[in-house]
Amino acid sequence: MNIVSFYAPRPEHPFFQDYRPYLALLRESCARFGHQHLVLTDDPMEIGADDAYVVDLPRPLMKAVLAAQYAYLADPANAHEPTLLVGADCVLANDPAAYFPTDCDLAVTVGDFADCRMNTGAIFVPHPCQVAEIWADALAHVGEDWGDDQTSLYRAIQERPTHGLWSADVRELPVDPFNLAPEFPGDDCRRGVVLHFRGPRKRWMQSYCQSWLGIGPGVTLNAVPNTSEADMAANVDACMERGLRDIGLRNAHEQHAVLVGGGASLESSLHEIKWRAAQGQTIFALNGTAKWLADRGIVADYAVILDPRASNAGFIDPRVGTWLLASQCAPEVFDAAESQRIRPLVWHFLESAKHIPDAQLVGGGITVGLTAMALAYTMGYRMLHLYGYDSSMADDGSAHAYAQAESAPDAQRLEVWSGRNRFLTSPAMYAQARAFPEWAAKLANEGAVITVHGTGLLPTVARQIDAAIPLQGELAA
Repeated sequence: MNIVSFYAPRPEHPFFQDYRPYLALLRESCARFGHQHLVLTDDPMEIGADDAYVVDLPRPLMKAVLAAQYAYLADPANAHEPTLLVGADCVLANDPAAYFPTDCDLAVTVGDFADCRMNTGAIFVPHPCQVAEIWADALAHVGEDWGDDQTSLYRAIQERPTHGLWSADVRELPVDPFNLAPEFPGDDCRRGVVLHFRGPRKRWMQSYCQSWLGIGPGVTLNAVPNTSEADMAANVDACMERGLRDIGLRNAHEQHAVLVGGGASLESSLHEIKWRAAQGQTIFALNGTAKWLADRGIVADYAVILDPRASNAGFIDPRVGTWLLASQCAPEVFDAAESQRIRPLVWHFLESAKHIPDAQLVGGGITVGLTAMALAYTMGYRMLHLYGYDSSMADDGSAHAYAQAESAPDAQRLEVWSGRNRFLTSPAMYAQARAFPEWAAKLANEGAVITVHGTGLLPTVARQIDAAIPLQGELAA
């Protein structure tokens, strides 16, 4: 069977995008079932593969689609090649030869679509030359608006007797399972024959195909430290020369730790944090959250900084009980504390202070949010309440409850899905959300009880841990 797609680059078209990554997935899925893949195109150099089927095409995209398909179907060399016409944003989830009927002249897929009942993501043609004239009629009437290729072809199929066309036996098949479009990245559509990633689904097509079908490279997202290992080690050494007191390791006790991150949902949780503070629970503020809480009448018992960059000196505020500064923090951060007559306690991050003799190392991850959980545990707290741990942007695009400048890597946006829930996040926040279930389980196994409050990606992941719902992300457009 020939699996025939289409890709003729038209950069001037408002909906143009590069389909080559999707074609690579389609090729791999065809090879899995032993079918030949062909790409109808007028630009073989752009395809960059040996499966280009080259034809001269008009410039308007909708006409080009039908003209390319007609040229293939009318080619006598293809007269007896069973053919499945698919979109370039499609892959095979199952062998179409075992599903599409051969006792008809044409099999199209239909559904309850607003624009056209037929969808051209999967059209099966047992004998191409016998139905080529239907495409000729569609080509003669097609317009240039997006989707006109589809509506024109379906009209030609429906009106073929009135136009004197050969009365082909056309079979209408449901899009599920013949031309199935996953609704979200966690939607298991392995029952489908052709999977069609139409519209915005293409943003997570690569991740989906790797996760569910085992094809393609998937998407690798790495959140790397924002400072070199050498610079962090130098920060640690400079810190040790200051002779500051270490927090050490403390015995377990019954007090509650309230860890407050800077997520955009924090404002909606303020009343709960105030109540917990009034109950005598210990407030840990992370980074700039200390100032935010102080401005709202809540004095944090502790404020935590992990980040080794000098710019974090701006977080230092005297309206805090005690600052807990990682020994890897930049000298400028300690200088800022000293200038405000603040004598912080020091703690040692696992990844940067291994060379310090007899140091009590604190692990957790690359974010202050995860590491603060371990820090509170080291200080004897077993009841941990997490607020502002959104790990995603609010609806208005804000990443924090307060204004905070972002570096170029932090400003990069990812579209992430947990089940049916879509979020916009950054690489570091995405890494935090992915690492949270395993890290929380480790602390829980050591006696910690962790509750997550607020909204956003990480709270959603936390509430879905028992369901083992996968977390998938793609670079946002």
